Amino acid sequence: WSVAALVARVCLFELFAPKSFMVSAARLLAPWSGFAPPARVSIVAPRLAWRMPGEEPSASDAPGRSVELVGGVAQLDRGRQLVVSARIDGLDVGEKPELLVRPLRDDGGVDPVAAPWTLPLAAGAGGLRTVIVPDGERGLDQPLELTIAAGDARSERIRVMLSDAPALVVREVRYRYPEHTGRAEEALPWQGDIRAVEGTRVTLGAEANRPLETAAIDLGCDGRRDVSLALERPEQTRATGTFTLKLNADRSGPEFSAYRFVYRPRGGAAGRSEADVIGSLEHRIEVVPDLAPEVTIEVPEAKVLKVPPGAPVPVRVRAVDPDFGLASVRVETRLAAGAVRSGGELLVGGPRNAASVAETLVPEALGAKPGSVLEYRAVAADTRPEKPNEVASEWRQLQIDASAPPQEPPPPVGDGERGQDEPPEG
Repeated sequence: WSVAALVARVCLFELFAPKSFMVSAARLLAPWSGFAPPARVSIVAPRLAWRMPGEEPSASDAPGRSVELVGGVAQLDRGRQLVVSARIDGLDVGEKPELLVRPLRDDGGVDPVAAPWTLPLAAGAGGLRTVIVPDGERGLDQPLELTIAAGDARSERIRVMLSDAPALVVREVRYRYPEHTGRAEEALPWQGDIRAVEGTRVTLGAEANRPLETAAIDLGCDGRRDVSLALERPEQTRATGTFTLKLNADRSGPEFSAYRFVYRPRGGAAGRSEADVIGSLEHRIEVVPDLAPEVTIEVPEAKVLKVPPGAPVPVRVRAVDPDFGLASVRVETRLAAGAVRSGGELLVGGPRNAASVAETLVPEALGAKPGSVLEYRAVAADTRPEKPNEVASEWRQLQIDASAPPQEPPPPVGDGERGQDEPPEG
């Protein structure tokens, strides 16, 4: 009966006493166990989440915003805010819970220079008390030690350690120029802006400050993952991706004028997934157009000329390509705006930047008879692959007249005359 009475008294004390008898007994029997002192107020284990400065308070409730607490230590990206929430029971009227904040050094030791401060926990939804650290305007820039103080209770200390926010930067831009340019492959380190001729294959090498799950290139900076980046294993901190520089449909500018990275850091714990990060740094893309050639008819000088049907008419053509060279020069003819007949290739010996070439037209051999009109023009094309730039001079006329005198052959192009054949610049 004595033992039963003792047990009953202990149970009644546990039920109605402001402090826990069991906790007191445990602290007495095992002082090394780390049990917190018994208290009238109880603080349920705090919940931690993060948000960015300036965001709505509800942003911390979004999926992927919770902060894991491992061994009393929370890891947070530098510049983010920490949202601390806890349920607190047993407070007397007028008692206001506070968060005790102690600044730490980067190595986790107490910062002897920075002064500690306190923050009030405001009543929130669901009976929770909430506070934003360091405040509602700034992000964290140094580690902290946090303790909730409510009435006679103190929570376990929480250490918030900071790491640099995930970042993915350009390590190298490698250019593989189109074959017709004659330019060797080139690599530029630590330079994100891109400038090259259309058709160039660009390979971006990127490097992250932490392992990544996925990464991609957002061409046009519209939030889409246009080009996937291949991650190098096992570290998964380096990635590469390739795309081709193109002009827009009317060739007035680049298809995309800028790019940025979109990536997802690898989760710190099994099954944990980080949120996507959209790179804040946008790099320019400048696409240099492959310029079209120019072509003119130097001889005959007259746009309309009367000639006999059987006499040869010498035609001299001057063609120039300003960048990567000519691929073709020819003279086209037609009768009375009819079907176009293409002459033979006049450019011999491979691509060049400039050429003066000659063709001889015999009107009756091209179907022209006295009284008819034979039209002709010069056409030049460059070395641009797939779809060369092609230009043509205006149409000129040969009026066929049996009484007209034959044309004198033009003087040959002298060795010292400007405009002699020139090799391509590339």
